[in-house]
Amino acid sequence: NYGPKQHDEKLIPTIIRKALSNENIPIYGDGKNIRDWLYVLDHCKGIDVVYHTGITGETYNIGGRNERTNLQIVNTICEILDQKCPINTNTQITNNKLQSYKDLITFVEDRAGHDRRYAIDATKLENELGWKADENFDSGILLTIEWYLGSITGETYNIGGRNERTNLQIVNTICEILDQKCPINKNTQITNNKLQSYKDLITF
Repeated sequence: NYGPKQHDEKLIPTIIRKALSNENIPIYGDGKNIRDWLYVLDHCKGIDVVYHTGITGETYNIGGRNERTNLQIVNTICEILDQKCPINTNTQITNNKLQSYKDLITFVEDRAGHDRRYAIDATKLENELGWKADENFDSGILLTIEWYLGSITGETYNIGGRNERTNLQIVNTICEILDQKCPINKNTQITNNKLQSYKDLITF
C-alpha cells in the first residue's frame, strides 16, 4: 500500500523526498516491475470490514485494481510535483538545467530476485463483503503528495475524510490546553519567570 506517513525507505516516499531535495531518484532495473497499488486508508477500511463481517477461517484479498510499473509511478509523481512545486520555485534546486523532476530519474542495478509483478484479486472481498476502494491511483497519489508537501510547508491537507493537523498545530493546541489546565505561574517546575505560555518552550 501507499499513502501518508509511510516509511521513508519505500518507493513513493523515496521518490518524493529525493525529488524535492534535488537528489537522483533511483529506479531499479528498467522500471517495469509492476505492483498493485492500494491507498492506505482503503486498506485499513478493508481490514476493518473483514474483521467485523468476514467469515472465520475464510481468506480475503485486499487489492486496489491499480497496477502500475515503477516507471509509471515515478513519472506520475514528478508530473504532479512539477505542478505543485515547480523547479524554479524550489530553493533546493541549484541546477538551472533541470526542466522537470523527471530529469532526476536514474536507473540503477536491479535487485537480485526482484519480483517482476505482484497482483491481487479482491473480487471475493468486493462481492461477499461489499468492500470497494474509494481512491483510484490518480486520486490517492495526489492525496499522498499533498500530505508530504504539507509536512514540509506546514499546510494542512485532508487525506481521506479525517481531521488532519500539522505538527505545529498539534503542539500549539496542547500548549493552549496546558495553559488553561496547569498555568505557568502554578507549575512548580517552571523557574523561568519570563515564560508567558508553554508555547514559549517550542523550539524548531
